[in-house]
Amino acid sequence: MQLCRAISTKHLSYRNALRLDDIKMNSFEPGLIERQPITQNLLRTIRLISEYKGKQQLFKEQSPQVLETLQQAAIIKSTETSNRLEGVKAPLQRIKALVAQKTTP
Repeated sequence: MQLCRAISTKHLSYRNALRLDDIKMNSFEPGLIERQPITQNLLRTIRLISEYKGKQQLFKEQSPQVLETLQQAAIIKSTETSNRLEGVKAPLQRIKALVAQKTTP
């Protein structure tokens, strides 16, 4: 999320970086990709992606428990939402137990 915000607000707009208006989408045309210009904005975007990947890796190494907690919360919320969409009603504690595999369905 931070990467998208940083790239879109500070440095470039996606449309300008890749010059989407200039690209004809003839995907089978030989050499189409090779002929696309590499702009300064595109290079800056690639550099930012690399920089943020490094920060992400550092965060993974320094705070694995935070990431695991966030992942568990996302799984529980996703399960709860999926159940609701299918008309299944279950208490939050039951969903948490199922996701943690501490009980059978």
